[in-house]
Amino acid sequence: MGAELSTGAKPAPSTDDVPLLAGLSIQQPLPLRPAFAPGTTTHESHREDAESARPETPDPPGGIQEPQLLASGSADHTAMLWDTATARCVRTLKGHTGWVHSVAWSPGARRLLASGSEDRTVRIWDAATGKCMSTLAGHTGDVFSVAWSHSASRRLASSSGDHTIKIWDAATGECLSTLEGHTGPVHSLSWALGVHPLSWSPSGATQFLASGSEDGTVRVWNTASGHSVLTLRGEEEPVCSVAWSPDGSWIASGKLWGQIETWDLQTGRCSSSYAHHDRRVNSMAWLHDGSLLVSGSNDGTVEIGSPLKTDPLTKLATPSGYHTKIQGPFGAITAVTWSPDGTALAMGAHSRTIQVWDSTTHESLASLNGHDGFVLSLAW
Repeated sequence: MGAELSTGAKPAPSTDDVPLLAGLSIQQPLPLRPAFAPGTTTHESHREDAESARPETPDPPGGIQEPQLLASGSADHTAMLWDTATARCVRTLKGHTGWVHSVAWSPGARRLLASGSEDRTVRIWDAATGKCMSTLAGHTGDVFSVAWSHSASRRLASSSGDHTIKIWDAATGECLSTLEGHTGPVHSLSWALGVHPLSWSPSGATQFLASGSEDGTVRVWNTASGHSVLTLRGEEEPVCSVAWSPDGSWIASGKLWGQIETWDLQTGRCSSSYAHHDRRVNSMAWLHDGSLLVSGSNDGTVEIGSPLKTDPLTKLATPSGYHTKIQGPFGAITAVTWSPDGTALAMGAHSRTIQVWDSTTHESLASLNGHDGFVLSLAW
């Protein structure tokens, strides 16, 4: 398994629902290290009858403290903004006419929320007012993933069932480029925070974007040139989620049948492949320091662990194992994300709820209820 120059399409089997589990259980053969800092997230798609008829929730006294807001996207066609300190929904964002597959916060002082939908559009929302600032149209299939660039606050990427990725100027609504090369729907995106100098990135620049597709590949794109600079192919099954490590050295890819592969970008090879999940890996997120990766799956479990460890002699990161598996009566886990300070985890599920846990003790901190359909995406 390794880097390739071409891809091949392979149809994805349909996704089935996961039965509700009897109760919450935690398997923790090794103690979990404390969390220190924020992470990121990404997402995938599912299907159920859902209608958007959710009334607006009044703002709490004193207004919204934007840095602590958790955003969620749902099959009920809405996105919601949650104050996790009070477990209250402070905004319901309406406008999409299909499932909201993905939500993502912008970097910078002014927090904007991007949402991608089954209705084939991307919407940009002002979190302070709840107003839709712009609608970006151009995809000819569901928009499965949206992701903001870490280095250019106006630059937004979206991926679609039309097999393409679009790069947008979110301020003007202009489509800057369309990235073509995948031969199947593109379900997940992840920008590089920074890339160590490599053969395909001699300057260690930050304009690189990773994408995962049903064609079974992960592609790395130079968004400045619009070219695919690396194609990673592992097990012959669709890629449902991707997450670029904070130091830029690794990409994790989650597969349809539960595999998580870790790719060494220095060599272009798959350094580890493990199947701790039994079904599709819908979402993954690294802790800010890269020490932990959380993943959520259609098998109803969340896993937290250290896919990488540091060799004491070489000081290089190498594949490691998993610490913790959390299982509960929530159905398929569709989205996972770390809190901004890394002390909490949020999980979205087919049960239409969002669970917030202490990331060290795994005690429940809050249960957020309000969506009328599957929770499909989270961003903190």
